[in-house]
Amino acid sequence: MEKIFVLLRKLIFQFWRLNREEVLDRMNSQNEVSQFLKLANDWSPGFHKMVRTFLAFKHNGKWCLEYSIVIFLSDLNEEADRLVHPIAVETESLLAVRELLDIDETQIDSNLNKIRSNPFSLRFPDDSISVSDEALQGISYYFEPMHRRDTPGNWRLPALTVSTGSNLTSNHFPNREKLDLELRSNAVPFAGTDDLFETLGIPQSTMQRGYSSPTSIWMIIPPAVLLPESSLSNGSANILIKCPKTIDHQNISVGIRAFSGKPQPCRNTIHAERVQWNKEGKWLYGTVIEELSEAVIADIHLNYKNEYLGHHWINDESKSLNPRFLLHQIFDSKEVIGNGFFTLKADFFEDTVSVLMSLLGLSAVTYGGIPFLKDAPDILAYSPMGHLFVIECTTTDVGRSGKLLKLSQRTKEIKDAYLKGGLGLSNIQPIMCTSLPREDTKACWDEAASFEIALVCQENIQNLIKRLGNPPSYQELYDGAQSLIPNKNGGQGNLMGNS
Repeated sequence: MEKIFVLLRKLIFQFWRLNREEVLDRMNSQNEVSQFLKLANDWSPGFHKMVRTFLAFKHNGKWCLEYSIVIFLSDLNEEADRLVHPIAVETESLLAVRELLDIDETQIDSNLNKIRSNPFSLRFPDDSISVSDEALQGISYYFEPMHRRDTPGNWRLPALTVSTGSNLTSNHFPNREKLDLELRSNAVPFAGTDDLFETLGIPQSTMQRGYSSPTSIWMIIPPAVLLPESSLSNGSANILIKCPKTIDHQNISVGIRAFSGKPQPCRNTIHAERVQWNKEGKWLYGTVIEELSEAVIADIHLNYKNEYLGHHWINDESKSLNPRFLLHQIFDSKEVIGNGFFTLKADFFEDTVSVLMSLLGLSAVTYGGIPFLKDAPDILAYSPMGHLFVIECTTTDVGRSGKLLKLSQRTKEIKDAYLKGGLGLSNIQPIMCTSLPREDTKACWDEAASFEIALVCQENIQNLIKRLGNPPSYQELYDGAQSLIPNKNGGQGNLMGNS
């Protein structure tokens, strides 16, 4: 009898523990949703457009959603109509769509409400697309308040990822070869699923697992930006802001960190009453003139309703806190390390990257051009603090000829040697440095992530060049490189992000 009582007590305890964990998980998920929706509702007066991309497979005669991403934006750069190319591909087994939609307040509310009720339900145009009831029972939410790791930059792109338990659905994908054949013969032809996924920005890993695990991603674009024409010269900062007329611009503020060579930067916040506003069409343009007499470089933060939106670096090109860069400028009249970085022939890309690493304060050793050292990486860049960047450079396709695999293998050789002792290295990071924009490397994000390789792209290099007047610390460089490993959760990617 006593044994039965003990067993019963254990069973009750286990049930209580499992139930408690389930309750906590649900509370955490609801908290993630609440954080995202609060931000989305605060920013929603600035939303004018929605980009929706989704992938569905035919299962038992119904379209079952596998992947979707919805982005709300105000189109501050007025380029969405030009850059977002609508696509609709329907075959016997697959439906893939990307569309750009004009939205009003009612449509925004309706779409945001779906996040709680059924984030996997949509219509196109009249077809109902959803997931199985069993999958809906295992929904989990993950909120990234800065941005997803595969979209690093200086501006926030808050994202809520909604996923289902992979073991809660029995759906399996159609045969990959069958899909490829259907896409090749389609009225909108593609070379296969790889071509389609790359065009739509759908992760290649979506089909690699072989079973259905629906994912829905919701993202919001900040309702205001700092314009790149913002500048610092003659001791004065000229800060330019753009936002839609529909937002409450009185809730905008500007934070400034100004660096002048002193131990600490000068920090200040400018509130909306000091911003001069002008209306042009559907936009508001704000100007802030701030005296920064000794500043060489300044980090400008833009905030809305006490929420950080993003930042932009401005620098006085006549001044520098970096003696290496000052000496370099004596000889660089054509701004090779500057506006001319990407105008040289491809043969010189590796050399200019090596010079950039040196100007950032790293000790750079270049091997790429030496015939008898072909097994070495293109560049090894060391810091006095024990950081090592193992760098390969390319001006062509990042995934071509097994480049990422080779870089991973070379990095492993270095790490193995480090483990044997004697190298004095604390942090080793492989980097693929490319002259291509980050958007053009999408096809390789999954492979780079699997090897934990940072993709330093055109935008990231431009951002580093802007920092040469007041270089980041070695740890900032290392953290910035790690933030550029695609698809890796966490991190902000600010240092090397888009300017």
